[in-house]
Amino acid sequence: LYVLEEFDPAKKTVVFVHGISDTPVRFRSIVESLPADYQAVLFHYPSSFPLEYTSYLLKEALDEMIRRYELRSVDVIAHSMGGLVSKGMIQQADESLRQKMNVFVTMSSPFGGHSAAAAGIEWAPVIAPVWWAMAPGSSYLTTIDDLDLTKGPEHHLIYTFSQETGGPRKENDGVVAVESQLADSARTYAFEIYGIADNHTGVASNPCVTGLIGNIFAGDTDSAVPPGCQFE
Repeated sequence: LYVLEEFDPAKKTVVFVHGISDTPVRFRSIVESLPADYQAVLFHYPSSFPLEYTSYLLKEALDEMIRRYELRSVDVIAHSMGGLVSKGMIQQADESLRQKMNVFVTMSSPFGGHSAAAAGIEWAPVIAPVWWAMAPGSSYLTTIDDLDLTKGPEHHLIYTFSQETGGPRKENDGVVAVESQLADSARTYAFEIYGIADNHTGVASNPCVTGLIGNIFAGDTDSAVPPGCQFE
């Protein structure tokens, strides 16, 4: 876990979890959109590791941070595979950690897995351990599918799809299929679902998305969508 400034236990804390082959730099625009009473904590991890292990490390790190600083709340914002890591962390968390989590935001996360991971397992001469969990129908995905979030934290699910100006919508964002982002379990337990036309990486710097997240963390969930922005 990394911080951008001296850690202040009096502030509310948001943990950012990046996706595969990425870094926390992805969240620059969102960090800047947070209300002043929030601080960012960045989880940076080797994304080829098994997701079971990575999600466990995140849980242990959050437990230690909460214990050391006596934090009252910890929320999570995740992009892409980071949503799977975070959901696995919540699934492993004990009741005391779950009660401190109020908001869980995911963007472009492949909750139904990714076909490229399955192809890699079958054909690649060297297999990255993370692919086993990312393959559709994996034991990891099956486990986190059963996670009931209706009692918290509130899952705000942002999915993305490609659409050229004036052209037809595509059922993917250039990396992840909409079908995977809107897997049954993810839709069932989501507090709110927002769809936006953008590509897989562009979503994290999209002004409408950063405005939406800023409003969510400001507690304005009834009118969280910024003026002039359109979500499905």
